[in-house]
Amino acid sequence: MAFANLDGVTLGKDHPKIITPITPRTLEDLEKQALELGGQKLEDHKGRELAWETNGLEGSAPQFISDIVEWRIDCYEHALDPSAITHAAAILRSRTPLPILATFRTTPEGGEKDLATGQYIRLLTTLANSGSVAGIDVELSRGREVIATVRHAAHSAGTSVVASAHDFSGTPSSRAIVDTLTSMEDSGADIAKFVCMANSAGDTLALMQATWDASQKLQIPIITAAMGPLGTISRVAGGLFGSSATFATVGHASAPGQVPAARLKPVMATIEEWAEGK
Repeated sequence: MAFANLDGVTLGKDHPKIITPITPRTLEDLEKQALELGGQKLEDHKGRELAWETNGLEGSAPQFISDIVEWRIDCYEHALDPSAITHAAAILRSRTPLPILATFRTTPEGGEKDLATGQYIRLLTTLANSGSVAGIDVELSRGREVIATVRHAAHSAGTSVVASAHDFSGTPSSRAIVDTLTSMEDSGADIAKFVCMANSAGDTLALMQATWDASQKLQIPIITAAMGPLGTISRVAGGLFGSSATFATVGHASAPGQVPAARLKPVMATIEEWAEGK
């Protein structure tokens, strides 16, 4: 399996990474949620440009329990304005040292807003060229031409592309899931992500079987998860089946069944330790 690098964090290598979504609606929310990822508060820093370079003079040293932050742009009040988004991305970059995965989740895929194809491409390519983000999420449902356009801009700027698909109604067959992940690799994405709703334990088993099968077939890292309470085990132990990352919360969840990062990390570490026979 090939690796994918997001500003120094490598997916597909070593232990599964923890990705923490933030869903700010305002610029102040964005700053607060970014600092919360390191256990800090905005008022501790008195407007300092780089919150984590405090040299022990203000607040406490940040302690990060996640590896990557996902910015859910569709939740932002100025989500449809590329210039406002570029400005906010720069602010976010100044507030956290974690790699930023920028995601505009559209309404059909469980997001809060939708965009016409031209607007979608413009927003994502502008972000890819901003220098503030390490990765761009592109929905597979937008089609290969859209993915190719965003991929060209992203790769020219040294930004990785995550192709994603979501099923909020149920879980397809394992074969169908593998086919979807394979389509993402064929589109030229650097990382393939598939998330579905588990309505039974059997659904979660199907997702995890597909994860294993795809991890043995594909040459790019994959991320999978089953949503809902019955899918929790896929978020905790997905790495054993080939998922290169999992999504966890610091604050509000961005999808059903996400586990708080502070509780997830030690459980994942214990599973990995025992799986390695330590």
